[in-house]
Amino acid sequence: MSLKTTLVAASPAEEGLVYANCGDSRLYLIQGGAIRQVTRDHSVTWKKFQAGQISRRQINEDEDRTSLLRAVGDSDRCVPDVEFLPMNFAPGDGLLLCSDGFWEYLHQEEILADCLKSDTAAQWAQWMLLRVMERIRPDTDNLTLLAGLFV
Repeated sequence: MSLKTTLVAASPAEEGLVYANCGDSRLYLIQGGAIRQVTRDHSVTWKKFQAGQISRRQINEDEDRTSLLRAVGDSDRCVPDVEFLPMNFAPGDGLLLCSDGFWEYLHQEEILADCLKSDTAAQWAQWMLLRVMERIRPDTDNLTLLAGLFV
């Protein structure tokens, strides 16, 4: 049996952002008072969303959300997306990288609201963790987040 995991990484670059993902760990961008999920999940649930079978809000509770189509550690299905997003960062912009054990307990509107009321990335992470800890199930296998705010 081989171990499998997901991956999300990002690096600000000249005139943009370079990012990679494999699986269902995500990158969110907060900019201009709006939130955007930058990465696309490599999961059965994401395919159902793209096909119009479920809504964005149903992704977090869908029965197939842990069925991955790509994963690190799976030699046949370890094909990360690596992309460049042209953009300029401004004060107040934020980046959130997180695992499914984190995002499945939050809606995008909550992530955005917590970012907009925060002065620091640590404060933003604390607000989100307070929400998650009220909702988390005992069988959650992971909870990872990295929050960053541009100043």
